[in-house]
Amino acid sequence: MRLKLIFIGALIIGLLFAPLSFPQVAVRDDRGQLVVLSRSPRRIIPLAPNLTEILYFLEMDREVVGVTDMCDYPEEVKEKPRIGGFNPSMEKIVSLQPELILATRAGNRPEVVSRLEELGFPVMVTAPRSVEGIFQSIINIGKMVGKEALARQKVRTLRARAMEVRRRVKGLRRVRVLFLIWHDPAMSPGGDTYLNDLIRWAGGESLTGGEGENIVRLTREEIVLRQPEVIIAPPVARRWLADSWRQWGSALPAFIHHRVYSVDEDLVFRPGPRIVDGLEQVARLIHPEAFR
Repeated sequence: MRLKLIFIGALIIGLLFAPLSFPQVAVRDDRGQLVVLSRSPRRIIPLAPNLTEILYFLEMDREVVGVTDMCDYPEEVKEKPRIGGFNPSMEKIVSLQPELILATRAGNRPEVVSRLEELGFPVMVTAPRSVEGIFQSIINIGKMVGKEALARQKVRTLRARAMEVRRRVKGLRRVRVLFLIWHDPAMSPGGDTYLNDLIRWAGGESLTGGEGENIVRLTREEIVLRQPEVIIAPPVARRWLADSWRQWGSALPAFIHHRVYSVDEDLVFRPGPRIVDGLEQVARLIHPEAFR
């Protein structure tokens, strides 16, 4: 009996003081590549602003050890060490010793991702092509960093807000929208992109939504031929729009009816948790009658 008690006591002590173990996590990223971690990462580097926002949204601010020069939200992120732009400093990244690196297909070149993997760092790449794809990216990152339950809970709230927008614009005529992502030359999102999906969710019809390319370049003559009813552009395009007003003032419905708008580009060009803020803003511009 005494030996049995000693054995049980030793077992209990062993369990109490044994190092905590984490179940292996494996997530297939948007390249189709399986990214495997043996434990919840304690040091993370996001290579794009939207990825930084997702990590802060998931309450992983302490685990973020470095960010890009473009990362500016939330305010606290400005205190984090900088690793450069979309072509980051490999030397700086190595010095920070991340246990996980998050990258985007749109912003980070494949050779940068390959080099990081050659250096032994696990890299998870995101490339959402729809609003739902953005929600899934948040969940996948949550799973990767040990915050899956929180990610799913927060995504439910985001999705509910997005579905409320869809409910409000349901049944309304789809307005022809020219959504400019750049102005010189004029560029608009093509078919298989989350921005065109966002326009659909907001009750619009993207004038370049049927194009095969992800980014469509347009001449001024082509824009006139497509007759946009609403033009939405980032604030940087204001001067270009003013010049266009003088040239096309009587040729485009959007100009005739004073339906040329600017949006906060960080809300729509960063596929992260604030995309629903962007969706709400765009929907109010396209269908103000649905939100009175």
